[in-house]
Amino acid sequence: MASMIKPTKLTDEEFNKVNELQKEFQIIALQMGELHIIERNLEEELDKVKTELKNFYLSYKKVQEKEKELEEAINVIKSLRGQLNEVNLLNAKLIYVNKLFKASNLTENQKVNVVNSFDKAQTLTEAKNIYEVLKNTVKTSKVSSKTTLKEHKSFASSIVGGTTAKSPIISTDDQITRMQQLAGIITK
Repeated sequence: MASMIKPTKLTDEEFNKVNELQKEFQIIALQMGELHIIERNLEEELDKVKTELKNFYLSYKKVQEKEKELEEAINVIKSLRGQLNEVNLLNAKLIYVNKLFKASNLTENQKVNVVNSFDKAQTLTEAKNIYEVLKNTVKTSKVSSKTTLKEHKSFASSIVGGTTAKSPIISTDDQITRMQQLAGIITK
């Protein structure tokens, strides 16, 4: 601060007052400069905070998207797990049915009952339990080999009245001949 030369028109008191005001002005100017530096620093900090907040927001959005993708993946996995369990159950039922069919001679009606029994199974454990029960049941009550239908000529319907016997139809078709043989109509 340079000391001022006393102008002739001012009194000492006025001169001191002006000097004090100039000092206060210089102090205020220095404080204003400091405040300007603080303001710039605060603006820089604010810009940094804004950038960090923007980056955080973008990261948050990415995390939300990843959470959605993860949730969708979990739902797909649950769905596929359910489908896999269904396929495993069906395969187990099929294996058990095949084992029973190969192990014993069952009639068609019994086979249908076996399949219906396995259709009721809802879990692998139930299917296994049904298999064990049916396996033990089939062992204890083995079905005898195919029963044949026996008819005697005397049981056949006889011709009533005065109609004459018709001559047999002669067919050259091999399939018809084979069916007739299987049915016991003709013998070779």
